[in-house]
Amino acid sequence: MEFASHHSSHSGQSLHDDELRQELRRLLNITQQLLSGHPGAPRHTPELHVPGVSGFLSKLLAEYSTLTEERVGPWAQLVTQFLDAHSRDLPLALLTNSYVTGGQGAGEDEDGVFGLSAVEAARLSGLPLVRRVVLAQLLHAWLGHWGRRAPGGMEEAVGGVVRKVGG
Repeated sequence: MEFASHHSSHSGQSLHDDELRQELRRLLNITQQLLSGHPGAPRHTPELHVPGVSGFLSKLLAEYSTLTEERVGPWAQLVTQFLDAHSRDLPLALLTNSYVTGGQGAGEDEDGVFGLSAVEAARLSGLPLVRRVVLAQLLHAWLGHWGRRAPGGMEEAVGGVVRKVGG
């Protein structure tokens, strides 16, 4: 009896993992649609206007559509380099021209109040789409072919990426 209950909970976990992996794949597919300008994709994604983000996500999804154990090192290096460069390049001046949101000139709204453009807001938000895509790729592999473990010798690289995207 003990084996049967353990076996059924393991089957339930596998089913849950499969459902979660399907949702993660769906997020990655939607991101690919956003990048390709697919007509059914959401249109308002200011983060994709931040310099370098679209190119990075396109490369990440093209080169690492499936995050294999053999490729996790180069993947982690690519992610780390992008996030490090992004954090170094954060703007010093927060008052910007609101060309993305269609505001008045020089970041001034209709009441003469200065604010952030959608691009600057995305920069300062910590790049939520980038973080979601990176974590989706990682979790998809971890729940699937990695067998709920980091590939041998890659624990530090994977942990470094998780720390960077986690905040």
